[in-house]
Amino acid sequence: MRTLLSNGNPQTSRSGYLVQAKTLKVQSLHGSLQASERRMVASCRAETQAYVRELKETQGKLKRELRSEKEKNERIVAKALELEREKSALLASQPQQQTQLSARTQQDTSSDSSMKHQSAWDKEQAHKIHSTLKLTIEELEEELSRKDEEVQTYRERSQRDRIRIKALEDEIRSKDDAQRAAQEARRQLEADLRQAQNDITNELENMQRIHDQAQEDRALRDTMEQQLVTLGEVNAALEQRCRALVRRLELSSAVAQECQDLKLQLRDAEVDNDTLVQTDEQFGHEKDWKVQLESAKEEKAQVEQHVRELQEDLASLQAQNALFSEWMLVRNENTIAAQRDIPQEPENPQQYQQTQPQSESPTTKRKSYWSLEQDYDADCSSSSTYAYRDAGHGGSPRVHHTTSNQRGQRTARKEHDDNSQYIFSKAAMRSRPSTPASPGRASSRKWQSSNSLSPRGAARHHNKVMPRSPRGNARRKMSTTSLSSLCSSATSIAPSAAASSSSSSARNDHDRLRKLMSRNRELQQRLQQETMATQNLEREITNMTS
Repeated sequence: MRTLLSNGNPQTSRSGYLVQAKTLKVQSLHGSLQASERRMVASCRAETQAYVRELKETQGKLKRELRSEKEKNERIVAKALELEREKSALLASQPQQQTQLSARTQQDTSSDSSMKHQSAWDKEQAHKIHSTLKLTIEELEEELSRKDEEVQTYRERSQRDRIRIKALEDEIRSKDDAQRAAQEARRQLEADLRQAQNDITNELENMQRIHDQAQEDRALRDTMEQQLVTLGEVNAALEQRCRALVRRLELSSAVAQECQDLKLQLRDAEVDNDTLVQTDEQFGHEKDWKVQLESAKEEKAQVEQHVRELQEDLASLQAQNALFSEWMLVRNENTIAAQRDIPQEPENPQQYQQTQPQSESPTTKRKSYWSLEQDYDADCSSSSTYAYRDAGHGGSPRVHHTTSNQRGQRTARKEHDDNSQYIFSKAAMRSRPSTPASPGRASSRKWQSSNSLSPRGAARHHNKVMPRSPRGNARRKMSTTSLSSLCSSATSIAPSAAASSSSSSARNDHDRLRKLMSRNRELQQRLQQETMATQNLEREITNMTS
């Protein structure tokens, strides 16, 4: 039994529990026998001897039943070991199949390493189970030997008690009660045996279930291998796409070289104009192509300049956004300091209790700002993916014409955005405390200078500059004055009023942040549209030169 259980089967733990249950049953039998022996009266009558014989027969019968149960358990363990050997054989054959498949498909040996790791883990688990089972079996054997010694001592005591109980013939009447108890114990033992048989059948069903689960795991592993193969094919397709893109880049450089060669050929044609009179028409065609190429290059340079301006605007907006967040943090610190400066026992406690819940903690404000930044990042990522899809599907040359027609419609929107950016930058510069010069302030000044110099506020259509409307300038002046007055009033408020107006200022700050975020998203979309226009121009140039 020890050799069968020490082979490292994961299912032998349940058989160990069964063995423990059987030992408990044996102990209960010994206890019932000892109780019956204590109750027996040592007399020379035939009835007592017959009773002893019956008890011995029942004991022998129970021993035989225990032996049969042990044999059944050994058979179950043998079957479990056979199933485990089959499982290990399948696991050993599976890596061979995987190596053959990897040799055919010429893939990486990551699956082999994972299988080796899994087999090592299985061996380690089997070794642990083997050690635990060995310890439990040794403990059970020690307990059985101890119980046998106790049984021997109990037998010796019963012999002594028989000698002492010879004078107690008056208690023969209790023999019937002892017989009834023995019959009840026998019935209980029969019920326990039936329960043991039911446990064995349940163990067999569990083993079948485990076998089915192992088959399902194999099917799952096969599907995962198929998915790995498909992923490899997808990677190969992506590599081919990358190579095609590299070839396109090389072709674009070759087209530029061909353009230079065409220029040299045109110069040679001008020198040999006297000798090549017959090719005058061809020279005229080449001259027309050159004019078209130069116009396309000018348009491309304009588009690239527009893209650079948009990138500069985006960088300035990011710097302004960082400066605005720093200003809000400084403002929160100022409000906290103002709240701390409030006396502990005000004259009007009811007014203090009313204004106290309206003030918000800086941690909640920082959390709200952080949530807004997270929403902005999510919106930016969604807009970038949407633009990428548009760039992937809408690659026709008509986009350039539509973008050139839409530039006049976007000038008014750009002018309004420039006004809002100018307002926010002035408000941020006025509301910040007197601190040494920081890189955020330098970047905001740089943005203001570049904004004053860059033609973002003017309408671009065929290189014509439209003057800014007087309404926009008046609106900018009114908004800047209102913001500066608000900032100055916010800095000069008393500490008690600052605690009551902190919630309204936080809402205004949230609205401003949302406006800045929407402005950044619009700028990113415009930049993506400009990049798409440049790509369309490059395609037109390649079509013209080819």
